[in-house]
Amino acid sequence: MVFVIGGLLLALLVQFGVAPRIVARENLRIWHAVGSGMYLVQWLCAGITLWITAGRRFGN
Repeated sequence: MVFVIGGLLLALLVQFGVAPRIVARENLRIWHAVGSGMYLVQWLCAGITLWITAGRRFGN
């Protein structure tokens, strides 16, 4: 559950915190790097959640 909530919070932060700064071209290089990093962590949270869920389903 921690990884699901973490991924959701990261999605909210990217949508309402990082994306408006990228659109406004405010320190574009920095905010793009921050957003990309947060997007990567979102995918890691999703992958870990899938891995844990699949392990429980198949008895591993």
